[in-house]
Amino acid sequence: MAVTGQGEGPAEHDAQRRERERIEHLVLERPRPPARSVGRGKSKRRIPHELTPEIERVVAMREAQRGRQGTPETLHKAERTRQGGIERLYQKGTIDAVQKASAEQIAAIAERIRAGASVRTMSLETRIDRTPMFDARIRESLAMVQAEMAYSRWRASLGVFTSPLLEMIVEDRGVVIVAKRYRLGVARARRLLIEALDQWLRTLADAQRSVDRRDLDEAHARLN
Repeated sequence: MAVTGQGEGPAEHDAQRRERERIEHLVLERPRPPARSVGRGKSKRRIPHELTPEIERVVAMREAQRGRQGTPETLHKAERTRQGGIERLYQKGTIDAVQKASAEQIAAIAERIRAGASVRTMSLETRIDRTPMFDARIRESLAMVQAEMAYSRWRASLGVFTSPLLEMIVEDRGVVIVAKRYRLGVARARRLLIEALDQWLRTLADAQRSVDRRDLDEAHARLN
């Protein structure tokens, strides 16, 4: 007979917490737990609930984008992530608001996938179309499935320019820096970036058409 609750070390506990937070805040998109109060009277203060680092980055960015109340530290961190190359291109008029929003959406999806990378062992197409996976992995909103599938297809379409484009969009590095690193030329790097951002909306629309609620329901049914 297996004995539960024994032999669980810190690593196992951390992994369980991280997976639990991934489901709660990335898959189900539930808000951060409320801050807890400690002390009494004038010494009373509120301590914000901090998530594991990978989950914290995504939730902090989501809180900032939606205008939700967050701690000064998390909001500053989220704001700082967008004050890089993409923001400068937008301020100069090189890209428009739609392209900027596409870059932010791509970066958020990539960060979400990265945060759950250790438990995502198969592609979205495989999880939906053929192979039964753990229940926690398949209980994703339709929009999230479509977005992650779109990201996978969009990234594959970048070809030999995948690395420089991901650095400019996901890592938010400046065009000049990336162009120099990959010997592309600034004008060419800028053109590739704009084309990739425009391609994103088309790829996302294709994914939304190719996966609907019925596909997700069928995947759920195969688990039951």
